[in-house]
Amino acid sequence: MIDIGTGGGERLLELSSDARQLLGVDPDPEVIGRARELAADKGVTSVHFETGTGTEILDRFDVVIDRHAPFATTVVHRLLRPGGRFVTQQVGEHNMKNVRESFQLEANAFAPISPEMFVKAGFIIERFDEYDVDYVIHDMDSLVFWLQALDVAHSDFGGFDSERDADAINRLLSTSLTGDGVVTNEHRYLLVAAKPG
Repeated sequence: MIDIGTGGGERLLELSSDARQLLGVDPDPEVIGRARELAADKGVTSVHFETGTGTEILDRFDVVIDRHAPFATTVVHRLLRPGGRFVTQQVGEHNMKNVRESFQLEANAFAPISPEMFVKAGFIIERFDEYDVDYVIHDMDSLVFWLQALDVAHSDFGGFDSERDADAINRLLSTSLTGDGVVTNEHRYLLVAAKPG
């Protein structure tokens, strides 16, 4: 199995007892260094980490996974053995809609994935799901922490400053504060596609 955009490798290491050989790739050498340290700390030897995007990998895999990272369908197709599966979860174009509006960020115009793009690339679609669920932040401290922790890969939201963004916070509170806290949404797509055998 190969994990494209593995980050710190936490998810891949969770799978280490379920696969013979696992490879995690990420373009950020710093996070790959942390992933290698984590694997060594856990004594896991079946998982390897390399800096890259997957385009430079020549091996073939039974499974390619990707969670929120960019990929090319042609690269995924090449990486898979015949009969192999690609599993990806991608952030949807309506993710955190009210937060994006409050911070006056442009909405994403297009879905990041579609069944058609995979059929065109020669895959067989086994599953394609979309979900959009409420996400509640219960108090102001949690809201500030959450906004500071958001990253571009998961939200297209890079950088928060409580003083600079005070007007945006006020706009968000005026439209999204409920008795439970500030409500926003998580919009995701899940796809499982097979390379014909």
